[in-house]
Amino acid sequence: MIKLFLVGLAWFSHSLQFALCASELLKSRRASAYESLLYQLAAGGIGALVVLLATSFARRRAIWQCTTDAELLKATILPAGTYALTVWSTNAALQGTSIGLTFIIKAVEPLFAVVLVVLLVGIYPTSKELLAVFVAVAGCVVTVASNLEVEWMAVAFAFASNLFQQLRNILGKRSMTIPSLMDSGLSKGEVSLLLVMLWSFGGVLLSLALTPALLYLNPEPAFVTHESPIHKAHSTHMVQWMAIHFSTYQICSILVLSAVTPVMHSLANSLKRGIIIFGSALALGLAISTQQGVGITITLVGVYCYSLWKQAPAPTTLSKSPQKTDLGPWWLVITTVALSLISGIAVQPHAPLPGSFQAGQVNVTKFHAAHHRQHTQLQTDETFEPHFFIVLADPQLGLYHANEKWQEELDMVKASVEHINRLKPAYVVIAGDLAHCQPSNNADVRRRQVADLQAALAKVDNSIPLVFVSGNHDLGNRVTRASLRQYHADFGDDFFRFSIKGTQGFVLNTQFFEDAGECKVEAATQRAWFEEALADSTLARHRFVFGHIPPFIYQPDEDDGYFNMEPGLRTDLLKLAKEGGVSAWFAGHYHREAGGRDENMEMITTSSVGSALSDTGLDPLGKESCGPPQVGVEVSGLRVVVVKADSIEHQFYVLGMVPAKVHV
Repeated sequence: MIKLFLVGLAWFSHSLQFALCASELLKSRRASAYESLLYQLAAGGIGALVVLLATSFARRRAIWQCTTDAELLKATILPAGTYALTVWSTNAALQGTSIGLTFIIKAVEPLFAVVLVVLLVGIYPTSKELLAVFVAVAGCVVTVASNLEVEWMAVAFAFASNLFQQLRNILGKRSMTIPSLMDSGLSKGEVSLLLVMLWSFGGVLLSLALTPALLYLNPEPAFVTHESPIHKAHSTHMVQWMAIHFSTYQICSILVLSAVTPVMHSLANSLKRGIIIFGSALALGLAISTQQGVGITITLVGVYCYSLWKQAPAPTTLSKSPQKTDLGPWWLVITTVALSLISGIAVQPHAPLPGSFQAGQVNVTKFHAAHHRQHTQLQTDETFEPHFFIVLADPQLGLYHANEKWQEELDMVKASVEHINRLKPAYVVIAGDLAHCQPSNNADVRRRQVADLQAALAKVDNSIPLVFVSGNHDLGNRVTRASLRQYHADFGDDFFRFSIKGTQGFVLNTQFFEDAGECKVEAATQRAWFEEALADSTLARHRFVFGHIPPFIYQPDEDDGYFNMEPGLRTDLLKLAKEGGVSAWFAGHYHREAGGRDENMEMITTSSVGSALSDTGLDPLGKESCGPPQVGVEVSGLRVVVVKADSIEHQFYVLGMVPAKVHV
């Protein structure tokens, strides 16, 4: 019993750490299908090594004889296939949605287990058992209902993962009763290790066969296609730890499955999901809502009730097993537990990812804090408190020397970081055009510009959240699906909301208003989201909009031009913002100071922290007004915005004249 408890503890711990690693690699890094296969293949190798180390020479001969048994190999095909599909669908869910939502949905799997046991085995649950399962499922539904920002395709993948997981468990439990295994003299633990090894390698082979078809169907996968060496080192390190955690939690899972029924195993999995949900929230610094807490608690009550009410299984192909019940040698059990305890430290990358901050035991990059239309560091609906924030516009590394080099702009960003760390604002907004080279022009130059910008902004104190706004140079003058996915990989969501100190912020992708290109559906989604978000009755003393392109430069009724929005669209957005109680709209794009008012809403356009543009005196709305770029502490600067209860005060400072302190 003690050994089973320790194995279960290691199972839960490695599952949590695998989920954290996988979420970062598959979401923040947008890992490729080949990287996913790499960690699965490595996990299979680790499983094979464990089999060799955990068995004596005589036992290895018995295991080898079992692996050559035709009936066993035939019985391995279906579990291996469902194993591969489980891994693939779970990865797809983790890439598309949060760890919490993925594993909340996966906690519904006891219902799948009950249905499949009835259909495939003919064992019917008692009324109490069924009630306990439905209580657990109801808890999952309550928890899921609390999440309004749902990627439904990812939800479908999570449900598919449930189905494949339970099919694997039932088919795997049945394969444990094959005559060659029953007569081999192997213990349950040894049989479990053998099956993990066979399923792992079989699943990887099936995944290898499937991957070319998946890549053919999706020739532009949503992951980073050009990584700097430091990103690549981070990804490689995460793949290594994913392999260790994945193989270890699979081994522990099958060891537990060898000792309990499939339904009990699935309910233990639900308990594990709750631990993963809470654990990932703690590690990532996220809040658990009251409704989510209640839902998870109901799920755990259902699991506990099932453990009390479950009937003793009648002799079936699912209850037969090899005669020996040992779950493996003590050294293996202790090693898996110890590894789960020390790996939280070891999982940190050898070279820190630019902009990463430590939250719990996982690296969370500050450049991907915006996801699921929220900002993970700015989600507090607090009572109003006076504060200030800083706006940096158009770092646009590469403008001054037409992408040949960008040291001057980079120096200005570094100087602004020094001011930011000294002043300690509530947050910092980078208002678009993060790099000058557009995605379609030169991918390598763009990659290096983004990497240099992130390395500079990584020096911002970790207590100061960064809010990134997309610009036309970040997405291209005509948005493509590839450029949008690359932006998400580099900086997170392109439109989202946040709240802090009694105020609310709404970040918009203004390039959708100029030319949505291949992303018209996403543009329409943003428009509907913006209207719905502004209609939210949540109280806030001030509401701010942040976008790269300003609706107008000086007057709300001015003519159309390169630097503002088309009049019809402008009128619509301004009306929406004013009716939604927006106090101020912040923008960049102009590389000079500008602004005006539309009734009670102020339009504030901030000059560049990189290369400012001199003014020719010609039409201020068109490109003909742009003179040669200028960069230096005398012209490049930042805006300080002081937020008071009934007003806001703001001032643009060139970097050579930033005050020593901001008074609020």
